[in-house]
Amino acid sequence: MECTITSYSPDPPPVSRMKYMKADTTKTVLHVNFEPEKGEVQERKKKYLTAKYGQHQMNLIRKRLRVEMWMFDQLQALYGHRNNHDVQELWFQQDGATSHTARAAIVLLKDTFGDRLISRFGPVNCPPRSCDLTPLDYFLWGYVKLLVYADEPQTLDHLKDNIRRVIADIRPQILEKVIENWTSRLDYIRASRGSHMPEIIFKM
Repeated sequence: MECTITSYSPDPPPVSRMKYMKADTTKTVLHVNFEPEKGEVQERKKKYLTAKYGQHQMNLIRKRLRVEMWMFDQLQALYGHRNNHDVQELWFQQDGATSHTARAAIVLLKDTFGDRLISRFGPVNCPPRSCDLTPLDYFLWGYVKLLVYADEPQTLDHLKDNIRRVIADIRPQILEKVIENWTSRLDYIRASRGSHMPEIIFKM
């Protein structure tokens, strides 16, 4: 699969306005090839550190997540394995960041995950401002932060090592409890017709 993303120079428009377009004299066209040997978008690296968590793996990203960087760096691996049984069983959920929900990104995600995409502009809408219904929000970030900073890392390498270790050490039994808690939350929300959840349900 190859898609063409148009970026404007010198001042690009908001990512939400970027569309598939043919090249002309006023635009710079970046070709993003979702094949391991054809990656071409490697520039515009910046000193921003972010962590994206997958199933017992993590990628450290030292760049601002503009749409072409997000698509090339973060989605290429998933696209390359889209026909694998493991990927066909996965659901993909993301927040509403514009680099995540740009047209090109959503097209690729739908092609990879089909109806198993939870996202703005996706088949299943990600619950807006509903962190209590998102396991990444109500469990993972707080759990990881608590353990990562337990020994007060003093260097970036130490911090990275802690993050990798904590993610790798998450046991399937813990994830099962998280999902059980999640289904309890869904049951309560459905029964109460969307009212606030009691504090007791937040205890794992």
